[in-house]
Amino acid sequence: ERDWFYGVLGQLAGLLAKNGVTVLIAATANRRHYRDQARQQIARFAEIYVRCDLATCQQRDPKGIYGQAQEGTAVSVPGVGSPYEPPLQPEVVVDTTVLTVAEAATAVYQQLASFFQPVKV
Repeated sequence: ERDWFYGVLGQLAGLLAKNGVTVLIAATANRRHYRDQARQQIARFAEIYVRCDLATCQQRDPKGIYGQAQEGTAVSVPGVGSPYEPPLQPEVVVDTTVLTVAEAATAVYQQLASFFQPVKV
């Protein structure tokens, strides 16, 4: 199911990007090959790695998904029931265990602004 979902997500983002739309995908994409496939389909691709250790993810979990994973009722939670493969060379990295939400957002914005130059259409 995840293979299909991330494949469709990458294709859709690629089509939008080819038509001049700026696309931001907020998805876990727990396996590197999902992100690598998207990178191949999108010319101006930047991977943003929002680093957060498992304990911090569990503390911030408003829906209790990590608790369900530990009880065995949720089996495909990245980092618990299914592996999470961190990116090898992301264009942007923010560590949310040390940065506030505002600091992380500012860091992402600044790094993306320097990475992407405006495109004349």
